[in-house]
Amino acid sequence: RVCDAHDETTEATLRALREKRNTLIPICRLPPEVLALVFTYLTGFAWDSVNGYPYHIRWIVVTHICRRWREVAIQHAGLWTNINLDIGSNWAATFASRARQVLLAI
Repeated sequence: RVCDAHDETTEATLRALREKRNTLIPICRLPPEVLALVFTYLTGFAWDSVNGYPYHIRWIVVTHICRRWREVAIQHAGLWTNINLDIGSNWAATFASRARQVLLAI
C-alpha cells in the first residue's frame, strides 16, 4: 500500500536524522574502546537497580540507549561474563554467547 510505504520512508528518514543527531553528542563521539571502558565502570556501582532493572541485567538497559551503544556493548565480551542464573536460561545463554571466549563467572 502507498500509505504504508510512505510511513516506512518517513520512519527511515526520522531514524537517520536521530542517528545523525547522536553523532554530535560528545559521549557518542568517543572511540568504541573508551565507551566500552565507561560501560565496564557501571559494574562498580552499588545500586540495586537501574530504572527498575535488577543489578545483574543492567547491560540490557545500556543496549537500549541507542544503536551505537548497543553495538559497542554487545561487541565488548567482558560486559557479559558475569551471569546470574536468576535472569533465566534464555538470557543466560545470550550473556554466554555475547561473552564469546572470555571466562564466565556464574
